[in-house]
Amino acid sequence: MHSHCPFGLLTPSHDTKPGQIARWVNSNENFRGGIVARARALLEVQNTRFGTMSMQGVPKFLVPLASWMARRYQAAVGAKLKKYGLRYDDLYDPLYDLDIDEALKRIPEEEYQLRLQRLKRAMDLSMKHTYLPKEMQEKQTPFLHYLQEPLQQVQAEAEEKEQLGTGRHYERSIP
Repeated sequence: MHSHCPFGLLTPSHDTKPGQIARWVNSNENFRGGIVARARALLEVQNTRFGTMSMQGVPKFLVPLASWMARRYQAAVGAKLKKYGLRYDDLYDPLYDLDIDEALKRIPEEEYQLRLQRLKRAMDLSMKHTYLPKEMQEKQTPFLHYLQEPLQQVQAEAEEKEQLGTGRHYERSIP
């Protein structure tokens, strides 16, 4: 019924029935209160700091792997953003999504001007095929969000208007 994987964990074999997998996960000491609990705690921390990250539909035994991959991907994205001096929220395009456009109108003018300066600097660095100096890259905060709260407000308002049947005030339609 069980086979060994290279990491020393017992894994279900290819002929294991679905009900046996649940019993296997519950009986395996590596999963009981160990890896899965740490992965869920880590995901809760990531959800509060970096926005939402859903693990619904992911089998319990894949949660640690998915969590590890998410951290690695986030580190890689953060490193790229630091090279150009950008924040993650700078990547949202107001022409692509009207909710983003509305959220950008709600942030303070100073934050909006800082966003424009970061985008101009990134375009300039990209055209010159260079990066920010290392000492400036270390000062960058790519995951300090400034647009998430206004965006959530706009999306909540849009959902409320949809429920009321009034439609969005900035909804476009093609005649």
